[in-house]
Amino acid sequence: MLVCPCHQSMFDVTVGAQPNFGPAPRPLPQLPLFIDKDGYLRSQSDYLEPVGPGYWERS
Repeated sequence: MLVCPCHQSMFDVTVGAQPNFGPAPRPLPQLPLFIDKDGYLRSQSDYLEPVGPGYWERS
């Protein structure tokens, strides 16, 4: 479980960071990561989902 310190939502990180407690309306955005040849953690691309509160308008 991952707990948000702001509003105490709880997310199950073993199943796509789905919320299972609290006010969060959707899973946490996922950022594809990998470890490069030098051992650094890097992103493969941008976020796969919108980032920000669930009540923000999406276009």
